[in-house]
Amino acid sequence: MDANDLIRQRVDLEQALSTDKLDVPRALDILAHLKTVPITPDLARASRIGMFLKKLRKHKTQEIAAMTETVLEQWKTVLLQQLHDSPSSTPTPLRSTTPASPPPHSPPPEPAPSPAPSPVSGPETKTPSARQTHIADDDDEPVAPQPSGARKGSRENARLRFTEKMLVHAPDQLASVAEVAARLEEEMFADAGGLNSKYTSKFMLLSSNLTSNGALTHDLLSGHMTPERLAVMSHIELAPEHLKSEREKWAKHHANESLTGGITAAVTEEFRCGKCGKRRCSYTQKQTRSADEPMTTFVVCLECGHRWKFS
Repeated sequence: MDANDLIRQRVDLEQALSTDKLDVPRALDILAHLKTVPITPDLARASRIGMFLKKLRKHKTQEIAAMTETVLEQWKTVLLQQLHDSPSSTPTPLRSTTPASPPPHSPPPEPAPSPAPSPVSGPETKTPSARQTHIADDDDEPVAPQPSGARKGSRENARLRFTEKMLVHAPDQLASVAEVAARLEEEMFADAGGLNSKYTSKFMLLSSNLTSNGALTHDLLSGHMTPERLAVMSHIELAPEHLKSEREKWAKHHANESLTGGITAAVTEEFRCGKCGKRRCSYTQKQTRSADEPMTTFVVCLECGHRWKFS
């Protein structure tokens, strides 16, 4: 079993425990299967299933909470046994700090040659370290410089997260989802030019939209959209259809008001949307109460369509 299989098991368990359709027998069957999984630290870390199971220990259904506790105890025993059996866990003997005495009748050691005096004048020269003096072989591939924040395994984690998000909308297509997730990460990496801030921002944008917009997953799996296209789409293009319709409706509304001499909504960056955090908003003011009361301001976010008012 690999990380993708564990992620699928976690998604199935989340669906069985959803508030609108709680399926206790199915959840108990999944937990019983997880109890037999040969868990390893790498699998637990990649799938993040342990974090989800820890929350289930306080589930309102007593049978689920008890079974979850049993699974966690079983996994804990297995992981501790693996740590105990690991060769790296064997303590190494300490080296003696007492210098070894020379064997009897051995000739006296020759004195070490004194180091050459360093020149008095001129800037101090430093000997390059082993890292700095590495000479690449002919077979070494050129490696693009990466920022210090990029850690090993970031790309693999991104692929697993994409797989996890898409499995929510297509739980029966694990192989196809994993393949599409790998291609999407490859295109995202190529477009960003490496593990940098653009890669991170694009990952967060795609991950959020794959979670909220199930049509993206279905379009990718059906071939209506390619991973190459999705990797370069902007946040406006990634919006779901109902949000695009909302934006078009408000654009037409503002245009009609301008043409008919109605109240024109002003566009400003003074307000911040509480839903998407963007600042591009339009607003109008109307006197909805008595004349001695302040006017009511109606604000519409032009990015996500969220509306609010205040006075």
